[in-house]
Amino acid sequence: MSVLDLLVIMVWLFVFAICIFVGFEIMNTLTGDADMEAAIDDPQSWAHMDNTFGLVKALDGIFVFVVFMLFLAVILSAFYIKTHPAFFIISIVLLLIIITISASFSNAFGDFVNSTSTTTGVPMDTQYPGIYAIFSNLPTILFIFSIILIIVMYGKTQSG
Repeated sequence: MSVLDLLVIMVWLFVFAICIFVGFEIMNTLTGDADMEAAIDDPQSWAHMDNTFGLVKALDGIFVFVVFMLFLAVILSAFYIKTHPAFFIISIVLLLIIITISASFSNAFGDFVNSTSTTTGVPMDTQYPGIYAIFSNLPTILFIFSIILIIVMYGKTQSG
């Protein structure tokens, strides 16, 4: 059922976001370490470090793009699923379960972000505003996409 795809997407996005924040912390640790700076005296190596750090910062926009592309893929794939109207009630129940689980993921992400201090002293939610906004509003976003998904699944004609 396509509603369950939202659960899989939510878990993968949670893991991806945590990996982004851990990568950001690792890059901050490497660039702020005095021993590391003394050990690397090659300017070309520092250029590569700066490129890598730029990529880690660009992951915020990439994450937002991936979120909407995944939801678009799920909605487009729902057109090809043949559904019976009797399963509408099951979809609504699954929707409520997924929204409840998404609230837990949103709270867990908020706890992780608020408990993690960066080496630069800048809060991670200001470094990655897109990721933070998505996870702060995850239950609402999933509810809206779930309603759209259910409309697509059960609102199409059953001809053919």
